[in-house]
Amino acid sequence: MEPMQLQRLLRNSANEIKRLSGVAQDLDDVLGSIPHEAVASQMGALQNVDMLRQSLEALGAFVGSLADEVDDEAQIDPGIAAAQIKLRDLRAACLADPGNGP
Repeated sequence: MEPMQLQRLLRNSANEIKRLSGVAQDLDDVLGSIPHEAVASQMGALQNVDMLRQSLEALGAFVGSLADEVDDEAQIDPGIAAAQIKLRDLRAACLADPGNGP
């Protein structure tokens, strides 16, 4: 795999984390619309969904801030790290070149 800008890799990753935070928010909204009586025994799990959303949101902001601090000339070979992402679309989004598409 060719080297790529660390800043771009971090920014792409931050955007994907933020997107996943939105998915968790949607799930939290759906679960929140279920009558309380139907889910009373599962309140801990429901609260974990909100914690997941908040954590993803915070991690997205953290990684985005790291991208802001990285020298735009810094390059890395993301091959080994990218191989850890088994979901093809997620991997492609993290490795996307905004100028050339995914």
